Amino acid sequence: MLASFKRILTDKQSLQAPNLQNIAEMDAPDDHTVILTLKKADANALEDINSRVIMKQSVAEKMGEADNRPIGTGPFKFTSWERSGQFVLRRNESYWGQAPRIDEVIYKAIQEDGARIAALEAGQADIISNIPPHEVARLKANPRIRVQQVQGLRPIFLVLSPAYKPLDNPKVRRAITHAIDRERIIKHILEGYAYPLSGLLSPQVFGYEPSAKAYSYDPEKAKQQLTEAGFANGFEIDYYSPTGRYPKDREVAQVIVEQLSKVGIRANLKTPEWSIFNTDYKNGKYPMYLTGRGSLTDADTLFQQYFRTGMTRRTLGYSNPKLDEILEMQQLTFDVKKREKLLWEAHRLILEDAPAVPLWNAMDVYAYRADLVWTAPPDEKVQLKDAHLKTK
Repeated sequence: MLASFKRILTDKQSLQAPNLQNIAEMDAPDDHTVILTLKKADANALEDINSRVIMKQSVAEKMGEADNRPIGTGPFKFTSWERSGQFVLRRNESYWGQAPRIDEVIYKAIQEDGARIAALEAGQADIISNIPPHEVARLKANPRIRVQQVQGLRPIFLVLSPAYKPLDNPKVRRAITHAIDRERIIKHILEGYAYPLSGLLSPQVFGYEPSAKAYSYDPEKAKQQLTEAGFANGFEIDYYSPTGRYPKDREVAQVIVEQLSKVGIRANLKTPEWSIFNTDYKNGKYPMYLTGRGSLTDADTLFQQYFRTGMTRRTLGYSNPKLDEILEMQQLTFDVKKREKLLWEAHRLILEDAPAVPLWNAMDVYAYRADLVWTAPPDEKVQLKDAHLKTK
């Protein structure tokens, strides 16, 4: 474990290093104990070290990069991987727990919605994700297919970076929030397959509070805010959206452009490929963009990553000293109830400042062969340890 954590921290290409930056020292006094000494107290520290890849040091030295030849103690064993192709696993006969009932699992990347659905209908795929809303009813009517819908952990929202004028003006950011009719988008574009968010958190997330609400849809109030900010005639701004990353994201982006135009904001829609988008937004290159934060279980993760001063460049230029103080305080608070109240307060501050516009919580829709026994997860991770085919 120590070797794995050290590799994460020292590998210049590691995307997981920020999760372990608070570790000052690591020690393993015996084969079953690891002691981590933190630079500062953090009530969310266990969440930070969760799901980090652990690899035996001697094996890593012998086999090279774990990315190419991974090993582990899970229910399945790595067989092969083709970049942009497929990832193959076989049942681990030496698994320490209840062995899976499926012999082999093949993960394939099929980005085109129609091709993904066609593969399922033709029997070339057993489970598919990201079902377009307009296909759900048709797939449900197919007796050879089952559909599961689950409220996911990923909030979808717009980021408004104050480093780019006129987004440095809170009234402009509030005007944008007032201009967007999320209910209409959910009804007409997503066909009801989403859960509207009044704030940035879904009910399953620690730190959620029902009374925390963003500015409501009110185009007249949006125009008023723009006038007070000195933009009675509106303004022009570049708006970036991924395509093919989230359900109907291109269509959603087009409707947001339309809604903004009704209050005088002329948004120039840009849709770079995901590989470019994913790098650029993390480096603060976009003034306004649509994104989501997956597998969110604790509000601290989102608030630190997007809104704490100097933590990342995702919301470039945003800084609120009072928010920073609260986020620091909740990290030092190990009383769960007290920490939860601090997160409530932080959430209200963020919604008031409006550096982000809450949109909806994803409804994850999966389709799969009718004889497969499997439960859809809320975190988008398709685990198959407990899945099995019905016996005839």
